[in-house]
Amino acid sequence: MTPQCYEPYPSLGLVVFVISMVCILPAAFLAICVTAFLVIFFPCIIYQVITAICSERERTQLKERVINGIKKMEYDEVKFSDC
Repeated sequence: MTPQCYEPYPSLGLVVFVISMVCILPAAFLAICVTAFLVIFFPCIIYQVITAICSERERTQLKERVINGIKKMEYDEVKFSDC
């Protein structure tokens, strides 16, 4: 004999609860983690990228100044004939 309130299949509420626990909650947790990561680390990443770009620009300008500062001489066959 089965009680009057017995349901042989799970109710819709239980199915919705299980789906939300398996799918929606992990997705929400991941979204919160990604958002927190971006809020915390994005300014640092942007700062590092800008610093790297400026540093590369300074290195390029320094190389150009060094190369342009080298004394230039024309080849003279007489000076190098003894070698």
